[in-house]
Amino acid sequence: MKTRYFLPALIALLSGQIALADGTFPVTLKVIDKTGGEITNNVNDNNETNVYCWISDGISTESPDWWDAMYNDATYGKTGELIKTDDSWIWQITVQAPVGTHEWNPSMKTLGWKEINKNVAYFGEGNRIFTVAEDGSVSGDTEVVLNRPSGNKTSVKLAFVDQSAEKKSNNPGGTEDRKNIVVEGNGNLWQVINAESGGNWLYGMYTDETTFPLGNLVETDNELRWEVTFQLDDNTVYAWRPRIQSWGCAIINEGFYTYQPGGDGFIYFSIDEEGNITGETELVMASEKTNYNLTLNVDMNGTTVDAAGVHVAGSFNSWNTTTTELTDADGDGVYSVTISVPASNEPYQYKFLNGNAWGKEEIVFGECAYRTNRIAYVTDGDVTMPVSVFGYCGTTPELKGIRVACIGDSNTEGAGASDVFTQSWPIQMRDFLGEGYYTENLGVSGATLMKLPDPWGAWTNDVSECYSHTKLFNPDVILIALGTNDSKTGYWGTRDFQADYTELIEEFRNYPSQPEIYMITPIKAFENGYGISDDNIRNGVIPAINELSKNLMVPVIDWYAETASLTQANDIPDGVHANDATLRIMAEKAAEIMLMTKPVVIANASSSAEYAGYRWYLNGAYIENSDRSTYTATESGTYHVAVKIDAASDDVIVSEGIRITASESGPVTLGINNATGMVENVSAKTVGIAAFENHLKIYDADNAAVRIYTVAGVEVKAVSHLNGSVSIDLSELPNGIYVCRLNEANGTRTLKFAK
Repeated sequence: MKTRYFLPALIALLSGQIALADGTFPVTLKVIDKTGGEITNNVNDNNETNVYCWISDGISTESPDWWDAMYNDATYGKTGELIKTDDSWIWQITVQAPVGTHEWNPSMKTLGWKEINKNVAYFGEGNRIFTVAEDGSVSGDTEVVLNRPSGNKTSVKLAFVDQSAEKKSNNPGGTEDRKNIVVEGNGNLWQVINAESGGNWLYGMYTDETTFPLGNLVETDNELRWEVTFQLDDNTVYAWRPRIQSWGCAIINEGFYTYQPGGDGFIYFSIDEEGNITGETELVMASEKTNYNLTLNVDMNGTTVDAAGVHVAGSFNSWNTTTTELTDADGDGVYSVTISVPASNEPYQYKFLNGNAWGKEEIVFGECAYRTNRIAYVTDGDVTMPVSVFGYCGTTPELKGIRVACIGDSNTEGAGASDVFTQSWPIQMRDFLGEGYYTENLGVSGATLMKLPDPWGAWTNDVSECYSHTKLFNPDVILIALGTNDSKTGYWGTRDFQADYTELIEEFRNYPSQPEIYMITPIKAFENGYGISDDNIRNGVIPAINELSKNLMVPVIDWYAETASLTQANDIPDGVHANDATLRIMAEKAAEIMLMTKPVVIANASSSAEYAGYRWYLNGAYIENSDRSTYTATESGTYHVAVKIDAASDDVIVSEGIRITASESGPVTLGINNATGMVENVSAKTVGIAAFENHLKIYDADNAAVRIYTVAGVEVKAVSHLNGSVSIDLSELPNGIYVCRLNEANGTRTLKFAK
């Protein structure tokens, strides 16, 4: 017996492991935090006394407490130790363990005895296991090392704080459900949430051991704090917002936020290459918010008022059609109502209704509205909105100037903009087009051009209302910026992109306004979590657009060339969605091509203007092998030329038409005017409009009507019943910029000109 126990004891002695009288050996368990305590040190209150560990088999330094503190506190007999070094915080405890296999698991006391934040620094499922041999040697997992995660990731805690004594966030319906706050991500964060939650785009910001995923709810005397922590890639921009699950996942009452989200409703933050976080990661709902009076007025003169009365539905009354009625106290036909609303950095949106039900609402286009909703800013005082005619922005039922419909996906709607009401490219384009133009944002996030069986659907689906609103807008110009979502690996090649695009263009061409149509290429895409392929954009979508331009005689605005040199970090943060500065580049480029002087085709030309490329058309059909600066016309009909502006891009503009009548005198050589303006010496019959110093020339008019406006939209001259070639005297008009609209049997033409 003596001999049997002597050898293990000797080995133990030599190895430095001496068993106590009870046969146990010392084992040191460690949590080594190489993030400087960011993961273990409870960011909320800098609590260094929050790391405990559970040990199996009743092993404990603080028996009968089966949780052992991994820090030192002599006052309470806590026998662990926290060691701080230059690169680490080491939480450790030494226990006496008998021979055999044991389990342990470090946990965060302040997070409800959970494993050290799985969402931040997940280091494996289940308990850690170690074994003590008879000689006292220890093998297995006795250390947990929390490195800064590989792949340049940073821990980010998102918090929603309710300081309203639960009046705003805790379900005022009466269930007092604190398990109701969830976080929604956009862009990159949307992908993270989907990955971590098993495909659920919402992520719980509360503690519930039975429900996946897990957040954390911290209660104090002054507030409720819902929070969740994610491990996110550096050098990336993220967007998030809290929602209230018990209200149908609605956005929590934005009017009570201390910080207001951007126009898209999301809050943005970014992580740089060093892991530094800038932006908003915490949203506070204040106990009180200042309210102001918002007075709304609508002129119903000329409209038969519905028996149910005049109402308003908007973001201030949850878009309820019956609760807010306007009255006409003095009988002048102007209906008014004053409501109390919280101050907000984001505008309130609303519609007047002639009645009290959907289907009775107005559809408004103009600078008073956004996507057919009226808008009103209430920031620091009472606001009285000016009187407007029902269905219109102003006091007259007319939207003056040239109407530009901007059709597209999320980059048109403004998903990457800080404020969609002011920073989306259709809105920014107004700065470059100037007065006399009105742009309407008709972008739909997630939309494709192709008619795919996708939940989001094509832009032509009525789910967004933008499709139906486009025709109601009666646009003079339509800009189509679609194709980015079509490039997704699961989408591209599943339908005929060109066939669907052709169908859409032909539909637009049949609008009563007969609009001028432009196709716009997608911007450059970077690696992203949306499935969008830059290879498919470059090698599929753009070549298809250029081929359509050739076949359908449609001009092209090349955004891809304009953005090819941009970077993801500075310009397109999530890899797909342009930021404010990039959206401005896109707006300027679109306006530049729109306003560019179109080539003027002249007959019996001796020379021709120089462009990077040429394509000639007869009656709208491409003439094969006509890719040169001049063309010899031998057939009667209307000729156009499309020109490639320069070699560095795929920008294409199309001339007005020239009508040629074949004669016995022989063929007619067509060229492009070298001057920058229109020419008067036209030797063949033309159709169109040309501006000269003191007059307009209308060519081959067919019972046409001409209206001339200032850039402010004021009509200054009107002439009707024009036939043949007619000259309109402009000598009585002061010098300036004007817009001419020509309406004839063949459609509507517009010309912006200088006198």
